[in-house]
Amino acid sequence: MIDTSMIARLVNRYQFSLAIEEAYAVTAQGLGTLLPDDSGVLYLKDARADLYHPIALWGKMDETPKSISSQDCWALRRGRMHKVLAGYDDIRCSHALSPSADAASLCVPILAFGEPLGLLHFSSRQDALLFPEKKQTVGLIADLLAMAIVNIRLRDRIQDMLDRDYLTGLYHRSFVEEQLGRLLKTAAREKSEIGLVMMDIDHFGYFTENYGHGAAHAVLRDLGAFLNEYLGKEDLACKFGGDEFLLILPGNSLAVSRKRAEHIRELIKDRAQYEDHRHMRRITLSIGVAAFPDHGKTTGDLIQSVKNAVKLAKEAGRDRVAVEEG
Repeated sequence: MIDTSMIARLVNRYQFSLAIEEAYAVTAQGLGTLLPDDSGVLYLKDARADLYHPIALWGKMDETPKSISSQDCWALRRGRMHKVLAGYDDIRCSHALSPSADAASLCVPILAFGEPLGLLHFSSRQDALLFPEKKQTVGLIADLLAMAIVNIRLRDRIQDMLDRDYLTGLYHRSFVEEQLGRLLKTAAREKSEIGLVMMDIDHFGYFTENYGHGAAHAVLRDLGAFLNEYLGKEDLACKFGGDEFLLILPGNSLAVSRKRAEHIRELIKDRAQYEDHRHMRRITLSIGVAAFPDHGKTTGDLIQSVKNAVKLAKEAGRDRVAVEEG
């Protein structure tokens, strides 16, 4: 018989899980309660490769499980449960926690719309693990977890869309300013640096008047796409104003940030040489650079400093990088 009270608790906690990691922890705790005498691993599929990484464990095990591929698991290959009874010389998965014949094992793929999201693997010294009601409960938990993962990812995707500018694909100013505040607290605690780079498109108003809003939008869209391609995983970029862009570069010193700003300026010029980007041929950038803690310790001070640096670049003739002297 299915433990309906435990299932109800899982459903409730899945609904309030804000991150996939929380849903994993809820699952591991629930399964540890359901199967106290057994061991298990929850694997998550890597979005970029045919790999499944262990991200939650429960019970006793001789060694820490390693990442596996779909070829290591019969359940993943077939898209359905794979069980092996204790004492039977049956086909066991190569990743089984207990490869010996005296242990029962059960693999349950976590599927959403037929696509694998992960895997639940169980090992037990007794066949109670494989009783129909246990298998039914475990299968239901796998389905509930799949739904939770899909819902959390969908919610994150919707939130990400709300946080981004529709034209450039970059974050909104408010989002990046909020993130900068958090990054500054971390940097102050860890005594690390943060670079800020602000770019302003030279004579953009004149460009719009002469070539139209369609061409102007193409420039903004192209620049946004370039920045999304160029930036590192930890970097942040936003459309700061009508023709202004702000980059946040965690861990980058003032010197490194300035070097990256110069590189961006040159890459934009190189990009304009290609036919697909011919609308960029009349575009140059005035770029300002600032850094924490060199130019301030608050969001307001740093943004003001980088804006002042942009102004210096324009006053010096545009199409250049400038830094406000502290």
